[in-house]
Amino acid sequence: GRQTYTGLSNEFKMIGNPYASSIDFKTLAKSNLPDNYYLWDPLITTGQGVGGYVAFTRVGSGYVAAPAPVSPLDLNGTIQSGTAFFVKFNAGGGTLTVDESAKVSGSVVVNAPITSPTQLRTNLLLNTPERTLMDGVLNLYDPLFSDSVDDNDIYKMVNISETLALVSSKSYLSIERRSPIKATDTIFLHLNQIKLRFYKFEFIADNLNRPGLSAYLEDTYDSSKTLINLTGTTTINFEVVNNPASYKTSRFRITFKQAELPFRFTSLKAVLKNNLADITFTTVNEKHINNYKVQRSYDDIHFSDVFTTYPISSGNDSSLYNFKDEKVRTGDNYYRIKSLNSKGDSLFSETAKVVFESNAKLVTIAPNPASHGIINLKMYHKISGNYGIKIMNNSGQIISDQTIYHSEDDIDQKFAVGSMLASGTYYIQILNPANEVEILKCLYFK
Repeated sequence: GRQTYTGLSNEFKMIGNPYASSIDFKTLAKSNLPDNYYLWDPLITTGQGVGGYVAFTRVGSGYVAAPAPVSPLDLNGTIQSGTAFFVKFNAGGGTLTVDESAKVSGSVVVNAPITSPTQLRTNLLLNTPERTLMDGVLNLYDPLFSDSVDDNDIYKMVNISETLALVSSKSYLSIERRSPIKATDTIFLHLNQIKLRFYKFEFIADNLNRPGLSAYLEDTYDSSKTLINLTGTTTINFEVVNNPASYKTSRFRITFKQAELPFRFTSLKAVLKNNLADITFTTVNEKHINNYKVQRSYDDIHFSDVFTTYPISSGNDSSLYNFKDEKVRTGDNYYRIKSLNSKGDSLFSETAKVVFESNAKLVTIAPNPASHGIINLKMYHKISGNYGIKIMNNSGQIISDQTIYHSEDDIDQKFAVGSMLASGTYYIQILNPANEVEILKCLYFK
């Protein structure tokens, strides 16, 4: 029948599977108890006749373990009939309930494949011809993980023989979850109950490699610093001799370094949208950039600044910027980006081109309806010269008749109509320097 086990605050508690069949740890009812457990693996320390504890923590639909089991222990949460396991209750204590619903059919041990998260596995082995795993720890990385020790981290159970632990905030851990690695991170290793003999570390990195990131094992005994491969497995030998500095528990640590990568433009795109040039560019590693200037040319030779913007990142991240240019001329329009760094050095992007066809709609009223005594014409790509502007009502009566000078580099032409217009519908007649006429309909509200 159902059995409920009560644990004290922060208590490690041994629990036995009470059934003649296997149980699934994932389905057990837990109160103030994380989804972690420990099993004894008699084959760890092969040839030494001792064994060691393996810690399991839930990742997705299965579990990851540290050290990786030597015995064929299940990574789906299955605990065999008659097998004892340990759990550690959170502060304040809690309960674990085992009932019939947790039973699973069969007792076949299966190592289920689990999708590997970003991780660094550190194993302690004897330096012998045969592979002899003594202990191991695991660091897991994800943006959702906290750098503080919390209920998602799994504490270390001390072995009878050599014990390797992670030290974080004065806690000793088997598995630690942290946010993605930063250059200031250090993994502190704790070696306990080691003997005067030859050992080796085995570092297995998975999904850790990123541009400019490197990792090193630092040995405080001989002041050595050895590179760890972040794309595979690294083995580093060491010896423990009769010297307190050699068997010091805090002898080893792992440090990281992020190389400063050069700034570069990664893309530049220019497309025509609604009579505007839509400019998008991306960069990486803009830590030392002061500003960017969007430059425009109508001949791909003479460029001038049309817009200035400033970096949005202070690190090695990728950044995206956008600018819309209203002053597109008929024909070819060229754009490039100029960066200026803190040393005063400039770098130019590649050039992108927008082709504007002359039959596009060139004059609009914005906003339309107009109000508050102002009618605003947007005159895109109009040649410089004098323009006749007439405002007429529905009956064709001319309310306003004036001549303006329009520069091709300008877009907006504002007309103050004051109190001369009542709310209603009006027509704006535009006579260009070539004596061509355009008429626009305008709604106006006082």
